[in-house]
Amino acid sequence: MTLRAGIRAGLIGAAAAVVFILLGQIGIPFLGCLCCGATFLVYVGTGALAGRFLPAPRTAGSAAGAGAVAGLVAGVISGIAWAIIVAVQGTAGGAANALSMVDPEMLNQLRDMGIDPNSFTALAGTGGVVVASLGCCLTSLVGGAGLGALGGVLYSAIKKD
Repeated sequence: MTLRAGIRAGLIGAAAAVVFILLGQIGIPFLGCLCCGATFLVYVGTGALAGRFLPAPRTAGSAAGAGAVAGLVAGVISGIAWAIIVAVQGTAGGAANALSMVDPEMLNQLRDMGIDPNSFTALAGTGGVVVASLGCCLTSLVGGAGLGALGGVLYSAIKKD
């Protein structure tokens, strides 16, 4: 029952997380930060929902397990969504776009110090996409599982059977 409740809640939480991830891409200042924080709150809510889906009597351990599974499912799906967005943004912008955003005076100062400005574009291409995608996926997995377990425990502590 723990696994079933976790998967069910995880799919619902994943849908909510993907909505917040997509909303964060609109380009309105500060909305991206709010949506990123909301995504992590979704993981807690997903864990609580998994605790809610458990049959009575709920224990803290079973609710934490269901919450961790739910958060992990939501984390996997939202991590894949982040990886796709990073790949699209990385291939659309490219290294030239990254350097074009830097002030020309700063580029001259870097050259004067003996630093090649093109060295900063190493992570703007395929390598940057891979590193950023891995970072997003790992953060989503670990954050989802941990915060989902926390949500499940909190639900079982608040909602006594």
